[in-house]
Amino acid sequence: MRILCVLLPHFPINCEKLRNHDTTHPLIVTTTIGSQKLVLDYSPECKGLQREMPLQQALSLHGEAELIQADIAYYWDVFNETLDLMEEKSPLVEGSNLEAIYIGLDGLELIYGNDDAVAKAVRSVIPEAFDPHLGIAEGKFPAYLTAQQCSSGNCQIFSGDITYFLKDLSCDLLPKLSQNQLQYWQSNNRLN
Repeated sequence: MRILCVLLPHFPINCEKLRNHDTTHPLIVTTTIGSQKLVLDYSPECKGLQREMPLQQALSLHGEAELIQADIAYYWDVFNETLDLMEEKSPLVEGSNLEAIYIGLDGLELIYGNDDAVAKAVRSVIPEAFDPHLGIAEGKFPAYLTAQQCSSGNCQIFSGDITYFLKDLSCDLLPKLSQNQLQYWQSNNRLN
């Protein structure tokens, strides 16, 4: 099945920008897991930061950044509103996390005519604050990788042999497991 993947990088940061936060300073959205404060998201100009990095380590690199406590419920509300808007363009919409949306394209050529028109229709419902990267390919993971390779606001279409496409990509593009996901996997997949 042909899939359009819409990546919305730095979704929590862009949600905070929708709330009219002062954007003259870099932002770091924080979350707490147990007793540890971690980085949930950060402004793109904050080089060297990673998600789930300890906040103290992030502040040692970007002490000037404004800290914002994560509002997960608000982010999901905005994400679900975005999904609802996309469902006006296609009935086959799936949101997998706060930054990736997948849209099934089968049959949409009868409505839109071509992939570029579908991408344009989808981009038209995404709030301007978000910086979408769109990728079209056969299957979700190839569409995700294609969107990863796409420049901001554009749509890249992949067709051809996936092995040639994958061989030059970094393994850093693979989805990362959170610490909780990794611990769950390790506890359920022990060799006895």
